[in-house]
Amino acid sequence: MLAPHDDATHFVPFAFEITGISKFPREKAAVLDGKLIEGSVAIGSVVHLVHGTQRIPMRVKGVVIDSANSPDDDLSLTIDLREAAIALACVGDRLVHR
Repeated sequence: MLAPHDDATHFVPFAFEITGISKFPREKAAVLDGKLIEGSVAIGSVVHLVHGTQRIPMRVKGVVIDSANSPDDDLSLTIDLREAAIALACVGDRLVHR
């Protein structure tokens, strides 16, 4: 397991476009499938959902490379379902860390 990302000392630009959203209420988790546009992300990173004019923070709980759901997806991110941003997330939204 990777150590939590320290945003104050280790800044890496990141942009990710959401292509699919799966929610698992029993596990209290959501999986965001998407395309990595630039950069990298680590477990524990705080990223921001860009939804319209809003930027809502959320913490990445897990990262899977080469999603099995679709050959077009580059990356899948696991997010706690209780994060406020998950309720607003839509296909086509972006996650950023800049």
